[in-house]
Amino acid sequence: MPARALDTSVTAAAQRVIGAAGDGSLRPRHAKQLRKIMEEVAPVVDNFVRIAERGNQLARSSAQLAHDVEQLATAVDDFATKRAETR
Repeated sequence: MPARALDTSVTAAAQRVIGAAGDGSLRPRHAKQLRKIMEEVAPVVDNFVRIAERGNQLARSSAQLAHDVEQLATAVDDFATKRAETR
């Protein structure tokens, strides 16, 4: 599951818990327990989202680096070929 989807999913779950607590479909004790769990889970999800976003940035950077190295290798090969032809 992508990081943003997980974040959205957890947020939606939290909103359902809060809504259920507000409309009386949860016992107050259960609502309190669920709120506490959601409060504890939220920072973990936030950290996961940040880590996943950083991972995506690193993957994009790695792809760009691989492309740049490939271009450099082509340029070196072209140079070596031209140099060999001039000898």
